[in-house]
Amino acid sequence: ADALQIRSLFLLCVEGINELLSVTSAPKILADTGALLGGALAEQIQRASQDVVAENFDAYPVEELQRIPTSQLVQILRRDDLSVVHENEVFDRVIALAEHLAEEGGCAEDVAQLWQAVRFGALSNSYVIKAAHVEAIPKMVLIWAKVLHRKCGSSLLQGPN
Repeated sequence: ADALQIRSLFLLCVEGINELLSVTSAPKILADTGALLGGALAEQIQRASQDVVAENFDAYPVEELQRIPTSQLVQILRRDDLSVVHENEVFDRVIALAEHLAEEGGCAEDVAQLWQAVRFGALSNSYVIKAAHVEAIPKMVLIWAKVLHRKCGSSLLQGPN
């Protein structure tokens, strides 16, 4: 419909996708749209699916998140409205996803992209120690993340001068 530029058919397709889009279907829709569709319709469906996944992120088991293409998953992980209580939850999911990718012989670049989505400065101290044991995470990243987080955090608490 989008390729033929038939607006009414395009709108019906979007309406149909919105009816099908749910917490359980969003990861599969994200996985399939990249492979099956292109153009504005695919982008619109991906954005809607990403919204659903971000809003319900804490409800997804790692197995469901593995279905989502890495580039889409990274976009979700970087969202400020990601439904997690603490960044430690993101770390736990990423470590599980990275281990799965390594077992499957996945691309090292995909693993690096996943780690780049973690906000290391927001991790608890015990998780920073866990992160220090992960080979794929450069140790200087952890040091700088904590330094910057402390500096920004303390200046925010002091308020404007």
